[in-house]
Amino acid sequence: MQTTRTTLLDLVQVLSDLEASEPEIVATAIWLVNSGRVVLNGSFAGQQIVDRVIHA
Repeated sequence: MQTTRTTLLDLVQVLSDLEASEPEIVATAIWLVNSGRVVLNGSFAGQQIVDRVIHA
């Protein structure tokens, strides 16, 4: 598995360029970071994203 290192801002900008909806952007960012496919650097270096939304 290839790992990409980027900032959270850059990740969100790339995902936004794909014309996805906001919930899709958030879900994809969470999946990419928490799966290890993307490793954050900058202010959020090495962090994972906690999804605290209750899904009905």
